[in-house]
Amino acid sequence: MADTLKAKSLCKLKREIISKHFDEIAAVTRNSQYICSKCARTSEGKKWLCKPVTL
Repeated sequence: MADTLKAKSLCKLKREIISKHFDEIAAVTRNSQYICSKCARTSEGKKWLCKPVTL
């Protein structure tokens, strides 16, 4: 995912990017352990969120 997506975090992705890279994003969020305290997106790693908090 890091190679194909240019955004620094999932929080900053635009809808058209999400649609285009849905399978890659699904892989990163499948076993979510963190949630962004700003936008409520989830991820398996802190690096994908702008304000991560442990679930």
